[in-house]
Amino acid sequence: MSKNKLLSVPLLIAIDILLIGVGLCVFALFHHVLPSIQQANVSQTASSSSTLHVIASSGNEQSISVEPTAAEAVTTTLTNESVAPEASASATQTTATIETSATYTATATATATPAPTEQDSLFTDGEVISTETTYKSANVSITVTEYDINGVVYYVQDIYIKNVENLKTAFAQDSYGKGIRDTVLNMATENNAIAAINGDYYGTSSSNGVVIRNGVLYRSNPTGDVLVMFYDGTMAVYSESAFDADEVMAQGAYQAWCFGPSLLNDDGTAVTSFSVRGHVASDNPRTGIGYFEPGHYCFVTVDGRSDASEGVSLKEFAALFESLGCKLAYNLDGGKTSVMTFGDEIVNVPVSGGRTSSDIIYITE
Repeated sequence: MSKNKLLSVPLLIAIDILLIGVGLCVFALFHHVLPSIQQANVSQTASSSSTLHVIASSGNEQSISVEPTAAEAVTTTLTNESVAPEASASATQTTATIETSATYTATATATATPAPTEQDSLFTDGEVISTETTYKSANVSITVTEYDINGVVYYVQDIYIKNVENLKTAFAQDSYGKGIRDTVLNMATENNAIAAINGDYYGTSSSNGVVIRNGVLYRSNPTGDVLVMFYDGTMAVYSESAFDADEVMAQGAYQAWCFGPSLLNDDGTAVTSFSVRGHVASDNPRTGIGYFEPGHYCFVTVDGRSDASEGVSLKEFAALFESLGCKLAYNLDGGKTSVMTFGDEIVNVPVSGGRTSSDIIYITE
């Protein structure tokens, strides 16, 4: 019976060392090399397809290009200015959530940084900001601009209001009736007007014309075009034959003036032919009111009968309102009656200092 031959001790030690080495290689392969390759592939995929969707306070969604920098989900708070410095600035804060497996840094490229709404930029949060040519509050925004073009000087008050009752009318001496008069500036001051113009001088007659003021119907006997402003802020012009006082009052008439004529066609283009002739149609100082949309209006006066400004014809006055972009425009009393105020000052240069009138149209808080 033969004996089993035993391996020598040195050989056994060598085999043990070899087995330990193989085990370490296998461990390194599964715990270091393969995970590194997998992480690199994931990073490459995220980099090529990630988009940051920003929901602004306005409700509009923005898409912003982003770059991967780490490997954790994150919620980032951005301002519009930090997202797109080259775009229009906004003080509105925006919250952006990135739903991926990596942390991202937004680059300075946004598809569309929402500009503040026109209303937000026009009004304040409540404080009053007033200069020689502007007024802003939570409810009223007015900009006064003077123009001097080809021998004609005119003034435009661009007006935005949040409530229709920020636009009011007032009677001289706070009384309705024929022959009751006061200066435009006095009426404006007594009614705390921010801006004002003369009205249609309804008080030259006790019977003719249409007078609806601050929701009250005083007179209904149209003599020419009638301008009606409704409680919803819209404006409409009615011909003498088409005007029906009961109908417009039922529809919510707030103001009505009867002077005219209407200056723009239905498509906003200037009327080029008027039935009036002679002195009334020729170059004169003018006052008019323009309508863009509910809440947006303009007061316009034109200086005339002076070396500084010759005035304008009705045709030229209509063209002026067309150039402003109004949808509707209406001629009010002119000549010496044409007066515009802003704050406690007269803006324009009335002929011979102006004359008293029976009523004003004004803006107030």
